[in-house]
Amino acid sequence: MLRIAIVGCGKIADAHASQILRIDSCDIVAVCDVDENHAAQAAQQFTVGEKVPARFTDFRRVLERKDVQIVVQATPDHWHTIINMAAAGAKKDIYAEKPLTR
Repeated sequence: MLRIAIVGCGKIADAHASQILRIDSCDIVAVCDVDENHAAQAAQQFTVGEKVPARFTDFRRVLERKDVQIVVQATPDHWHTIINMAAAGAKKDIYAEKPLTR
């Protein structure tokens, strides 16, 4: 089972999550957004059965989790570099949209 965290819980995250949730071998285990309300809405929306994603407002806390294998980067462009570099440093696989960096 691939365990995925989504960082950034706006419309782009919705689009990615809708595809992720269609794959039986993937679980969204965490969501993160600086706006706690967005993270709460995403956690509710991406809940499958008893599997409720953990909520975070600081992406660094997400990267500390041993159960997260893949980080889906769905933040505004100016956050891409720092989150991608931190995720790579935490040895997480990364799915990110362009631009990867500025």
